[in-house]
Amino acid sequence: MFKKSVILFRASDLPLDFVNDLKYFFTIQCVPVLSFDYESFESNLRQVEFSESTAVIFPSQRAVIAIHRLSINLNPSPIFVVGDSTAASCLELLQKRPELVGKFGAKELCNDLISLKRFSKVIYLCGDNQATLPYEDFKQANIEVQEVCCYGTRDVSQEELLNSLENSPVPDFCVFFSPSGVRCVNEKIHWDWGKPMLLAIGSTTAKALNDNFGRCDGVPEEFNLNGIKSLLMKYLEMFNALGIQK
Repeated sequence: MFKKSVILFRASDLPLDFVNDLKYFFTIQCVPVLSFDYESFESNLRQVEFSESTAVIFPSQRAVIAIHRLSINLNPSPIFVVGDSTAASCLELLQKRPELVGKFGAKELCNDLISLKRFSKVIYLCGDNQATLPYEDFKQANIEVQEVCCYGTRDVSQEELLNSLENSPVPDFCVFFSPSGVRCVNEKIHWDWGKPMLLAIGSTTAKALNDNFGRCDGVPEEFNLNGIKSLLMKYLEMFNALGIQK
């Protein structure tokens, strides 16, 4: 059976079930587009005080790694995370189970957190280019927000990016996981972008695709890898039904 090709513009730490479920239908390649700096932001984390009345929001796995590197004890603060992958990292690295997991982005998670009416303060552990929280919503709920930048993000160089691609042909699908990744790829990879389907992990990444490439061909119902898996299978079934060899 002819397999469709997929490039995921992200690190290669994919869950085994994701790979196993797709490997009979797709060739999957991960191409990192970002690197991360934790050391320069350590002092920001060391100044934070955690308490029972303070909710901690992890928008990404990188924020979890930043806490883990410094062996910071979050107890007794409850934690809230964006995405199943971030939740899994909290369990693995921090041995702490999130109280809520936002599967549809930070906005949905924040609305759920506000509705609990239990917290006087929120600590947002973000990167240096992370999307901001809906501050006005928190202000109206009388919840203080402390934004703590705990890691920095930089694009990989063009040489690093091309080495990771290893002269790969233009794939059938390209999947993007952040606005920064979209901008990096647009600037450094000069393909015929009319061929691949361009998929985004969520709405902010979809906007970046529209801004940089003029289109986004799909966003999963759930903003996570399970959603991406379902979206790829949906397109595969559609192409097969129509007899399209894209």
